[in-house]
Amino acid sequence: MSLENLKIQISEPLDVAAAKDHPTGQYIVRLLSFVPGKILHSVPYTKELFFQVGELVAKTDLALAGFKHDGIKGVDRIWNLNAVPKLTDFVYAIEDEQKRSLSVAVIDNFKSNVLPLLEPLESGPIHGDFNEQNILVTEEEGQPGKFYLSGILDFGDVHINFYLFELAIAICYMMIECQSMNILDAPGHVLAGYNRFRLIPENEFTLLKDCIAARLSQSLVLGAYSYSQNPDPYLLTTSQRGWQCLKMLWDCPKDELNKRWRDIMNSYVNC
Repeated sequence: MSLENLKIQISEPLDVAAAKDHPTGQYIVRLLSFVPGKILHSVPYTKELFFQVGELVAKTDLALAGFKHDGIKGVDRIWNLNAVPKLTDFVYAIEDEQKRSLSVAVIDNFKSNVLPLLEPLESGPIHGDFNEQNILVTEEEGQPGKFYLSGILDFGDVHINFYLFELAIAICYMMIECQSMNILDAPGHVLAGYNRFRLIPENEFTLLKDCIAARLSQSLVLGAYSYSQNPDPYLLTTSQRGWQCLKMLWDCPKDELNKRWRDIMNSYVNC
């Protein structure tokens, strides 16, 4: 499978058709093709869309599996999920003591219970930022209010990492803005779609809660830190619902969550 065979639109780099003189200086310009559609964030979330998100995540990683480029090797970014231990340098930016303690607990758990188990997990090139702003939807013809996934944006974070991380990142962002169902059910629908194209190994499934929580904490901590440096309200977008989401996820026992998600996944088997 390749990106061309995904049957979904992606933004692609374009050659510069014309050049104009500009004042002396250094500039970096990247021109991408326009991809029509609405961002997922702008439409009501449904279990059908979550299922499609899961399918898309799995298919994209399968499509990227053969991609080779020196630029995606050894990429070290603070937003990579394996950079979660570095968040301890930024938690001071969270002013609320309870929220700060929650973040520290999630970070410590990741260091103790996830990092030692990563080595045998499957990895490859991943998109790296499957969020609600980077997924496009289109309205079904003749069915107002019903949407299907139609495009992916922003391949600027592609790097080699664990497939578990890609899945956890996508689930994290589906949960944050989910208001159409219990947010703890949303992962089950994403997982059901994902499982259609890549069966989730047990050693990945058991780490999902930890990795989803880690991404939530990562987004919240870095958002708070960035806001402390540059008070732009956009930087606190995740925090509006993110803290509630993280607490609900963290307070729910892993065994209970795993059963909940498996039950939802199994409900699709007989459909």
